[in-house]
Order: sequence, then C-alpha cells, then structure tokens
Amino acid sequence: MAFLLLTALAGRGWPGLSRTALVLIMLAAGVGIELVQGLPQIGRDADVWDVVADAAGIAAGLAVLKQLGRRPRPFRE
Repeated sequence: MAFLLLTALAGRGWPGLSRTALVLIMLAAGVGIELVQGLPQIGRDADVWDVVADAAGIAAGLAVLKQLGRRPRPFRE
C-alpha cells in the first residue's frame, strides 16, 4: 500500500516525469530500503520478496494514475 500511494503521489507531483523514470525511481527506493534493512546495525533482514511487493504496489499506483490522469489539479485559494 505504501508504494501504491508513493507512486501515485510522485506521478501527480511530477507530471512531466516519464512512466519509465517513475518506475525506476520507485524501484530504486524499494531496493534502497531493503539494502538499509540488511545492515547489521539495523537488526532487520533484507528480503527480495519485499521488493516484489513494492513492485506490485508500483504497478497498482500506475493503474491509479492512469485512472486519474497524471496532471495535478490546480491549486485553489
């Protein structure tokens, strides 16, 4: 769910960003999180299945963006 939300927010926040770039940025974030979790000082385990789950969230976020459109709504005062 976190990567669904992060992907949707990033896509709306950076509407000029290509879909490929958005996916690569989000996957890099997921892999980065796992690498940090794998550090001995953190005391957690890195797991490739967490990256797979992140990728599923990214795909769901892309589906949400397709439904909403990538353009952000104008700010109203």
